[in-house]
Amino acid sequence: MAVCERNGIAKDRVILRTDGVGGNVPFIAAGCKAGIHYITRLAHYQLLADPKIQEHLNQAAWLRVPSSGSGPVRQAADLGCVLLEPAPSSLCDNGETYAPVRTRVVVSRFACDKEQTGASQAVGNWHYELFGTDLEAAAWPEVEVVAGYFARAGQENRFAQEDHELGLDRIFSYSLPGQELAMLVGLFVWNWRICKGMEIAQPPAELPPQRPISPQSRRHYCYLAHQAAILESSLHAAAPAWEVAGPTLLPAMLRKTLTHESNQMQTSVSV
Repeated sequence: MAVCERNGIAKDRVILRTDGVGGNVPFIAAGCKAGIHYITRLAHYQLLADPKIQEHLNQAAWLRVPSSGSGPVRQAADLGCVLLEPAPSSLCDNGETYAPVRTRVVVSRFACDKEQTGASQAVGNWHYELFGTDLEAAAWPEVEVVAGYFARAGQENRFAQEDHELGLDRIFSYSLPGQELAMLVGLFVWNWRICKGMEIAQPPAELPPQRPISPQSRRHYCYLAHQAAILESSLHAAAPAWEVAGPTLLPAMLRKTLTHESNQMQTSVSV
């Protein structure tokens, strides 16, 4: 909050991405109170045992999540808004219990082709992961929520870039406080350069107009994605002769045809 205020950044343009430590009622309640958007991993896997949620997931249109190739290929589905109950031990500063919070839940899954690793719940042939957010589905579809969560790993790349460009990946002092001081100086210089770059090239004050995803365009996208998945599975053997188009393998002519049909339906989603 202090960083946003000091740099004149509107709170509604900030998204706080956090791992499972923030997937609880106190954290979500604090984020809502502060007016900051959030994406967090949830550990409320008891939701997967709810018959209504199971039925919803069985009938949901699972969409492939853009992948960096460093992990399993994931699919995502939107569960909608869910009421989360606080743990009995979760108490406010005044000693009162937290009120339940309502959050949008996005589910991702990947195939159980190896032993379970990380934070997920194995059900049948799939590993399931849960994510909570307050971002609107029209602006942040389910695949973007999951991709946005895992994109937070890009921070590690920035640390590596900082070490490379500023020469910090070495020993400055054999005294722990001295080494920490050198790292802090490096972080300060890195942040100062970013802020100066922002001053030189200011981002636009207003976001570009975004067309909301209508129910009609979502149905059309799900149909195209389903047809593309069928084509990919049946023609995967001929993959070397095909063009990679987004998450699927499609011949160039067919991709143009589907894109034309998609544009005719006035949807900005690219297959």
